[in-house]
Amino acid sequence: MSQRHTTLLPRKVDALKFTQREAALQGEMHLRDLPRLQQCLSDNIDSIVFADLQFGKDEENRRVMNGFLKTELSLQCNRCLQSMTLPMETGFHLAFVWNDEQAAALPKSLEPVFLHEESIDLYEILEDELLLSLPLSPVHASDICQIDQSFPVNPENEVSLGLLSGKQIKKEAERADNPFEVL
Repeated sequence: MSQRHTTLLPRKVDALKFTQREAALQGEMHLRDLPRLQQCLSDNIDSIVFADLQFGKDEENRRVMNGFLKTELSLQCNRCLQSMTLPMETGFHLAFVWNDEQAAALPKSLEPVFLHEESIDLYEILEDELLLSLPLSPVHASDICQIDQSFPVNPENEVSLGLLSGKQIKKEAERADNPFEVL
């Protein structure tokens, strides 16, 4: 029926055999083995990514891989620019395809993975899923963010700093010189 493997995930797997056998993989990989993801991290801490993968065929006889990833990433907070730990959990549903026509025929619930040969680079596919799950602008929760608010604010500079309220913006717009006023 279904095989269970644990420990370190293999980098390459035979997607066709794994889907035929309905294989399941449970294991881990190191962030140091994911160079594109490491470029997004604020610290070079070598965390572990835990993966739970299930290969098989769906009701339409498509070769699929469903998976779940869990890790902790060290990212830079875009508000205070300090390092922050972001727990990340993401699930995905992939279908193995050979060409664009097969990819176009997939339902929206499945993402295509193009097979150029029978074996796939599992780390590359899982790294893609982690990259797609990264927040666009990671920030600490506002109560723990260490943003420095100690500098004095000059009211004349508030416009350039974007610190005006809605009413103040309206007053500023009314007060501003209108270049079309002479017309």
